[in-house]
Amino acid sequence: MTPHEQPVAREKRAALYYRVSTSDQSTAMQQGDLRRFAAARGFTVYDEYKDAAISGATKSRPALGSA
Repeated sequence: MTPHEQPVAREKRAALYYRVSTSDQSTAMQQGDLRRFAAARGFTVYDEYKDAAISGATKSRPALGSA
């Protein structure tokens, strides 16, 4: 790079994934926390994936699999 060239700034992008294990739980808190985390670090959120009432013990997570 020559002294007159500026480095190209690349946009930082993130996809968010949140999951709860039971139907009586909500992903709202995770969603808010992850959005704030991404914004504080300069990420643009380009997509969000949510699995509700999906156990962490299972490998079948529909939203995560669609990413």
